[in-house]
Amino acid sequence: MKTNSNAFRVLLLLILSLLLGTFGKTASAEDLSNKTNVRVIGEPKGVFQTSGGVSLVHADVIGRNVGTVLAEGIQVKLILPNGKVIPLNGPTTLAPNKSATYSADMRERIVSTEKLKADATCGNCW
Repeated sequence: MKTNSNAFRVLLLLILSLLLGTFGKTASAEDLSNKTNVRVIGEPKGVFQTSGGVSLVHADVIGRNVGTVLAEGIQVKLILPNGKVIPLNGPTTLAPNKSATYSADMRERIVSTEKLKADATCGNCW
């Protein structure tokens, strides 16, 4: 059975626009040209202490602007195995194709062997 790739693309765009709430709206070329994406590169790096249990005392995350315009309003968060979210400190803007380290000091007891996770967003991200 041969699929119609154009019909599939149209359907995919329709679904994405409905999910993003942009159905029926027209994006100008200027709106699109100001968008970028910030991604977490690699896995979060944690520093742990063992004293009456295991505690996370510091974490570093690398964020990278993978777009072609300046990323603004960047927020990077560490997500602990228990679901707690910790905002990380670092630059709020990144030039295109540049990376930065986002970090925080803390004292969070870790009782799970699951990995640390991280998330990055920005004000002009897709």
